[in-house]
Amino acid sequence: VIYLRCCLGVSRISSARRGHTVALYAKDQTVVLVAEEQWGQEEWYLAVKKLIEEERKDDECGEGFSEEDDGYCTLPAAPLFREVWPVTVKARGLGCSKSLTGESRLCLTASSLILVRVGVSSDLPSVTMPLLSVRRFGHLEGSFYLELGRSAPSGAGEVWMEAQDQ
Repeated sequence: VIYLRCCLGVSRISSARRGHTVALYAKDQTVVLVAEEQWGQEEWYLAVKKLIEEERKDDECGEGFSEEDDGYCTLPAAPLFREVWPVTVKARGLGCSKSLTGESRLCLTASSLILVRVGVSSDLPSVTMPLLSVRRFGHLEGSFYLELGRSAPSGAGEVWMEAQDQ
């Protein structure tokens, strides 16, 4: 069971291997819907996104609360992230010194990047990196990196990530 109010985001993915898919990201799991054609992918994407937004509006108005909630959702309801990418933070740079290593969801908002930890380290708090603190970014040898300046909450340094194949 995946509660829509707990979803981090939804995205469209097209690949030669899987075709047209819609990925629904919860904190610890991903559900992938496969469409036969691009218009089907777009319909599923818009429908799921609309349902998530409606669920969040109900939560804000107090209509979504249920006495039977099993506590699955460990993140407070928040705006739907613009993009969500499953990543693995490498033991290099800030990943090692700030204990960021392991599986995470890299979530994009209008003003920040948030690393939401999943799996074994999901009890640890999320890490927020304001976009203004990102000095530069790039990729090298199959990894993506962010160089953060001194104004970053984690301090200056690099966060190295490997994006998982979708």
